[in-house]
Amino acid sequence: MAIVYQHIRKDTNQIFYIGIGKTSKRAFTTKGRNKLWNNIVKKTNYNIEIIYDNLSWEDACLKEKELISKYGRIDLKTGILTNMTDGGDGLSNMSEEFKINMSKIKLGKHSPRKGIKLSEETKQKLRQYNLGKKLSEETKRKISESNIGKNHLSEESKKLIGLKNSIKLKGRKLSEEHKRKMSQSRIGHIISEETRKKISETNKLTKNKKKFEESL
Repeated sequence: MAIVYQHIRKDTNQIFYIGIGKTSKRAFTTKGRNKLWNNIVKKTNYNIEIIYDNLSWEDACLKEKELISKYGRIDLKTGILTNMTDGGDGLSNMSEEFKINMSKIKLGKHSPRKGIKLSEETKQKLRQYNLGKKLSEETKRKISESNIGKNHLSEESKKLIGLKNSIKLKGRKLSEEHKRKMSQSRIGHIISEETRKKISETNKLTKNKKKFEESL
């Protein structure tokens, strides 16, 4: 179920934001708000009103779009709302600031959000935003190169890697016997510069993915 809510300035009694959420908690939080919203809240207190309750997420999205269209947006000079999209799926007619912020969250560079949990509404919009983005040819090439050679490990190497990982998961240190076997498996095995480069690129991709997941 979902809700649709509005924020109303106390100094002018004017609506300045329309939003949706999975619960009423979203209407009361100040986290994840945009610059225009924060600028108004710095000047005046505001009232919170739940307009619609117990809606399906799809119906809540439709109502949000209707109301944003009705009142208009400040950033587009069409009305009075601080919303930076046309509502609904969160992707329609995004402001430049909204696009930049979404990109920073994706890359893990949005420092004001470090240590702050994103709302479910923002997570959903971020997932939809990323699903709609096409990978560049450069990104595709790097991903492809990082996968080259992954399936050509020897059976012995696969066993040793599996053994090492299983022991790490159990929180135990490697025994001397295991260390000896792993050391022997590396004797005479020279890693080419090309392989080193691929390993480095794979590690970078893994770190970026981890940062993105942690930001969510």
